Amino acid sequence: MPLPAQARLPERVLWALQQGQRPLGVYQLAHRLTAATGRRHHPNAIYRALNVLLAQRRVLPVASAKGWVARRVATGGATIAMLCRDCGSISQLSAEMIEAEMAEILARRRFQPRIVHLEVLGRCQACADRSPGG
Repeated sequence: MPLPAQARLPERVLWALQQGQRPLGVYQLAHRLTAATGRRHHPNAIYRALNVLLAQRRVLPVASAKGWVARRVATGGATIAMLCRDCGSISQLSAEMIEAEMAEILARRRFQPRIVHLEVLGRCQACADRSPGG
């Protein structure tokens, strides 16, 4: 999918994240966008664009990979990001089943969440199948 012409920076950042299955850091995003457009993209501007996309619930931070991914789960609720430590691929799953319970627990503690995402590190099925003894 080509980079949309005349796209604003948040849309360009989202486009770059949608091109792959692995989390990308800010400097990786800046490099990809510079290569795609021929114009330099500064990391501080990328951070600002990611914050806009996060507020719109269009991206997810992946703390363990120090990166970001495009949100692929259709629901607007909490998302579970499953990161394979072997190959670095990431898949996403809706966390709707546990979101209500989590909200109840947080309410009892008088904590008001702004954004909820969960991250699970492990091994994807493809890597488990390739590894002897799985």
